[in-house]
Formats: sequence, structure tokens, C-alpha cells
Amino acid sequence: MVKNVIFDIGKVMLTYDWRRFLTEDYADPAVVDILMDAFFGHGLWDELDRGALSADEMTKAFAEYAPGMEEQIRPFILNFAKKFRQFPHAKPLVRALKAAGYHVYYLSNYSYFALEANPEVLDFTELMDGGIYSCDVKLIKPAAAIYEALCSKYGLVPAECMFIDDKQANVSGAIRAGMEQSFVFRSYEDAGREFLSRIGFQVPEVSSDLL
Repeated sequence: MVKNVIFDIGKVMLTYDWRRFLTEDYADPAVVDILMDAFFGHGLWDELDRGALSADEMTKAFAEYAPGMEEQIRPFILNFAKKFRQFPHAKPLVRALKAAGYHVYYLSNYSYFALEANPEVLDFTELMDGGIYSCDVKLIKPAAAIYEALCSKYGLVPAECMFIDDKQANVSGAIRAGMEQSFVFRSYEDAGREFLSRIGFQVPEVSSDLL
């Protein structure tokens, strides 16, 4: 029986578009392509989310793949989260789950830089029972240890947990950790169907306008 619902944050409770962010800052498509590859083509973003390196150290690491572009890299690291937008379903969904008797948590690969740049976009977490950011425990999904850390922190039984994430690898990690009712978030409409079929929960209707 599911008693706890655990949400990823990015692309589930808030949205972003890396290429659009970079295009807004840099008009040259070649520069955007180089930065996209540096940030997301070599696994380094995981280290950003792990929270083990400083901004200077991350800038140096990314610059290995974008030589001479430190002046573009460091401001992006520090400010990218300012453009994050909360999905309109975030707070209504948490409130509805809480009203239905579920405990609600977050488990997210999220960096210190994002937390510091835009804490307001995370105000839905104040309605939750708690959670874990990867940077705080120096672990990232889908490592088994991060799911175990959440369960240990709050005394959760994995079989009583449902985890929702936009990446199949992270959902698979949760299932391996014993959260068998977990599923991939593709859209709010799809999530509503999953909630209804798995636990009989009707998600609230919400506006489609981003907050």
C-alpha cells in the first residue's frame, strides 16, 4: 500500500530549456552548440548536482570542452536557475495528496548553485514533509544510496513509496530500491492516469499557465 509519494523536481515540478536559456544569452549558434556539449555531453552536469566542486572548479572542468569560454561558463553556472519556472500543478498536487492522507517528499539531483540562484521557485517544497537534494548528500540518482538515504532520514518503507521522475533510469533505480509503484513523468495528464490506475487518486485540474 502506497503511503508516501516522492517527486523529482526538474521537469516534474518545474520546467526549463537549456538550449533556449543559452540562446537567450548568446546569439551565436556555434557558441550555443559548444556550451551545450561542454555542459551536457560529458557527464559533468552530474558533478554539478553532486555538489562536491566549487564554481571555479566546475568552470575549469567545463572549460576543458569549451577552451577559452570561462567568461560564458561561470555566469551560467551561477545563474541558470533564475530562469526556472514552476509548473502550475506543483502546489495543487502536493496539497491534494496531503489532503488525501499521503506523505509527500522530494528527491532531486539539484545543485547548490540552483538552490541559491532561485529558492522562490521551490516554494512548493514548504508544503511537503521533507526531502533530499543531491548536493546535500553528495549522491545522485540513480545510485541506490540516495533512495536509501531518503528512506533512512524519514523512516520510510520502500514498498510504501511511489517515486515520480522524468527519467527512466531514475525510476528504475527507485524500483530496484523497492519502490515498485514508481513511474516516469511524461506530462501532468499522463501522471494523472498513472495515479488513478495505481492508487485510485484523482489529480486536481489546474491551469496550463506557467507560474
